[in-house]
Amino acid sequence: MKDMETVEKYRQGEADKWAKKDQDIRLQVCFKKAIDVEIHLIKGAQALSEAEITARILQRT
Repeated sequence: MKDMETVEKYRQGEADKWAKKDQDIRLQVCFKKAIDVEIHLIKGAQALSEAEITARILQRT
């Protein structure tokens, strides 16, 4: 019986680990999309090179 509890705890731990990885990936994708939108807006407002835009964004973070 104790072995079954140990296996279940291990499975739950693995499921929690994968859920956190999935959440981290989603956050990274959202951040990337936000950066892409900001780059698009800045490019629309001014004719800057991508390097200049990236430098401006990094200065704010």
